[in-house]
Amino acid sequence: AAIALVFLFNYFHRPHPIKAREYYEEGVAKSHNKDAAGAVQAFNSSIQLDPHNPETFYQRGNANYDLKKYQEAIADYSQAIALNPKYFEAYFNRGLARHDFNDKRGAIEDYTQVVNLQPNDVDTYYERGVAYLELQDYKNAIQYFDEVVRLQPTLPKAYHSRGLARAGGGDLPGAIGDYTEAIRLDSQNVDAFYSRGRSRFHLGDYKGALADYSQVIAIDPKSADAYANRCSTQLNLGAHQAAIDDCTQAISLSNEDAVPYNNRCIAYLNLKNYPKAIEDCTQAVTLNPNDDHAFSNRGLARNEAGDAQGAIADFTSAIGLNPNDAEAYANRAKIYQQLNNYNSAIADYVQAIRLNPNYAAAYYGRGIVRRSLGDKAGALSDFEKAGKIFLDQGLTGGYKDAQFEIEKLK
Repeated sequence: AAIALVFLFNYFHRPHPIKAREYYEEGVAKSHNKDAAGAVQAFNSSIQLDPHNPETFYQRGNANYDLKKYQEAIADYSQAIALNPKYFEAYFNRGLARHDFNDKRGAIEDYTQVVNLQPNDVDTYYERGVAYLELQDYKNAIQYFDEVVRLQPTLPKAYHSRGLARAGGGDLPGAIGDYTEAIRLDSQNVDAFYSRGRSRFHLGDYKGALADYSQVIAIDPKSADAYANRCSTQLNLGAHQAAIDDCTQAISLSNEDAVPYNNRCIAYLNLKNYPKAIEDCTQAVTLNPNDDHAFSNRGLARNEAGDAQGAIADFTSAIGLNPNDAEAYANRAKIYQQLNNYNSAIADYVQAIRLNPNYAAAYYGRGIVRRSLGDKAGALSDFEKAGKIFLDQGLTGGYKDAQFEIEKLK
């Protein structure tokens, strides 16, 4: 009887390859039908019957990945690799899972293993470049995107991603070149148009940026980001009503973003519609209480609307959020100056100059206050300093104003 029991034990615990294969094929079919949870159950049954098949662990890893169960997916791919150390697909997919689990370094290690096994795998070079890009290691990112371009020179996303890496590293003209090549290869590449618009904007090519954002909107009329960025571009071109129209469209598509409210606030401020400006900046700080720019812009609007104390409160909030904002100190100083609170005005101008020693307007403003206090020597020194900086910066109007004040004191 004892021998019979042993025989039965061994019979029920030995591998059952036929039944295991059936469960495996059931799992694959469920994966194809987007039933990832059902696929995992089928692969579990297959593994229970045959725990030595690396393909089953790999497929269960894929199903867990689809379920966003990245730790389970990583464990499955690792088991597949343990059973087959040359299973490059398992290394690649484990890299994807590690990437999505925010283990970028681990992902890079896996992609390196794939390259060792498959030296010309384009997807692996690309994903490794993406991981380095997200780590802000732009030099290595560019290196691997270069490899992608070498292996597949007609792949638009390779040029776009290399452009992002070049832009991150400060090479905006190089980035524009890559975005342009991506667009040449794919005339509907909305991401490349958008990224080229950003780079052109940062280089001060507002007309070029405007054209690119307009192209994004033509391809994707629901792109709130494109409308918001075109609004910013319109502001820099002085097209304030057009900016309002674009920001309004951005808000209609996504009303939880503070940026278009702040930008529309600026447009209304330039059009001297102070109530509307205050309303928009108030919404901006409601959505993002850490937006120091929105507080500063509301401060400007409140001051123009005659609410000096409200403006001081806003600039104080902006300074609290960003103590290195020289402009906020200078703007608050102007209001203190208007209220004849000269000591507070001077203190703020001192801070503005400390933060930005080439802030000509701050020297000029402090000169006005010192003159009001009877400090002729201090005022003269400030006007002379302001005049020199204005001249160095090519601001002839400011230079003439400073010279006028100097002549009045002599």
